[in-house]
Amino acid sequence: WAEYVWPHVKEIKSRRISHGRMAQEHTAVVQRLLQGYNGICNLNYKIRPDGRMAIFEVNTRVGGDLACDMPPALARALFEALDALEPAV
Repeated sequence: WAEYVWPHVKEIKSRRISHGRMAQEHTAVVQRLLQGYNGICNLNYKIRPDGRMAIFEVNTRVGGDLACDMPPALARALFEALDALEPAV
């Protein structure tokens, strides 16, 4: 039996930011990581003080971040793009 307990930490909201675009070097890291993958991917990471990425998790599904953290207009655009796709054969 295992139980996960969320740590009691204080989040510094002013340092929590989302960007519409990733830095080029971070995009390159993600592209290498997902090379050959095709599908939805939710990637959670932070940028270390020295500029390197610290990747925490990669989920091959739409996650709670979409509902809680993504700007509504961006989420809407994602779902509209998915709706416009042709069904797989």
